[in-house]
Amino acid sequence: MELYRGPEAKIEFPTELEPLGLVAVRVKVLNAGDRALRIDPKRFLATTESGSKVRPIPGQEVQRKLVGADPDIAKKLLNTVKLQKGESVIGFVFFPASAYGSAALALIDDKTGEADDYDVHFGASS
Repeated sequence: MELYRGPEAKIEFPTELEPLGLVAVRVKVLNAGDRALRIDPKRFLATTESGSKVRPIPGQEVQRKLVGADPDIAKKLLNTVKLQKGESVIGFVFFPASAYGSAALALIDDKTGEADDYDVHFGASS
């Protein structure tokens, strides 16, 4: 996972996100295991630098906020997906504008429903 905020966001988006009340996290998942995994953006959780836990903004709300600024936003969003062995997905999850220190995502075993959480710490904010 990579945090996109400030001028850095213009690498992927035609406008800065924070004035729109957003920061983006780019998520890349490769299923290198033998079991099918489900990725659900609603199961993400970011932690602000002050320690508050924050859920992502729903995709429909993100599209509403960015459709005028980024007509391709629907293609960039991470949607719920099932990954078989060897499959991968890349997409964005959005959070309210703030300084985030880390994020966690749940990789869900499609057969058992068991979730493994993976935490990623972001570099220091500027």
